[in-house]
Amino acid sequence: MNVENTYSYWLYNYRDAIAKGLLIDHCRFRGFGSREGMLNTLAGEDIWMGVATSIPIPASIGVQCSVVSTSANDTFINGSGIRSLDIHYLDADGNIQEEVINMNGLTPINTVATNIRFIQDIHAKTVGSGGVSAGIITIYLVENSTIVYQQIGINTNRSLSSMRMVPLGKNFYLTKFSGSAVDGSAFDGKSIKITLRATAHSGELYPGVFLFQQVYYMQNSNFCHIFDPVLKFPPLTIIKCTAWAIISGANINASWEGWYEKIA
Repeated sequence: MNVENTYSYWLYNYRDAIAKGLLIDHCRFRGFGSREGMLNTLAGEDIWMGVATSIPIPASIGVQCSVVSTSANDTFINGSGIRSLDIHYLDADGNIQEEVINMNGLTPINTVATNIRFIQDIHAKTVGSGGVSAGIITIYLVENSTIVYQQIGINTNRSLSSMRMVPLGKNFYLTKFSGSAVDGSAFDGKSIKITLRATAHSGELYPGVFLFQQVYYMQNSNFCHIFDPVLKFPPLTIIKCTAWAIISGANINASWEGWYEKIA
């Protein structure tokens, strides 16, 4: 068989063309997160850096947010940590938007946007001599700092959250799900369950219902699952990874990826 006619060859080169920007209205899309010191939580814990075991989601009508650090060194004027922050979000309609925040250390800065429906990612735009955050940086619901949507840990420069939302007018094609788990000692024969979940099934949205798409059990190991054929998700689907630990103290990471393209 001619290798150029095989599915794997076609898929590889199609994704390569997307990464190179050769296909109009196609874009790589992925979520990747990390969670340290997991507990034995009945409902599981979403894989991200925040405190909450389930990642909060803004109201669909959109909200305004505030950004703050636990260190005065994360500041725009001569700060040694993160000086400015890039916020990638979807507005109330689900359209892709972006806003830059000039950090002010311990003093919260409100976003200009008041219609933030979903925060995809936050990361450093400019930094000081340290090159990474000096404190914990959070973006939260304005006037309610207990509802944190994304978080950047100390000595990092990006939020590590496995949750994303497919933008309006796009179909998402998921190709890979991977992860790893370690506990630093021995699991004593106990495994960790990592799941890929999404608010859709067979092309139909199920808002608020994170249906299992794939499940893996691990014990101080890693995995990589390639979907063949790929999984298709409609616009406004939310995708995330959730884990269950039998023994407390595990450190876990998980990621998924693929591409989205404009609906014709």
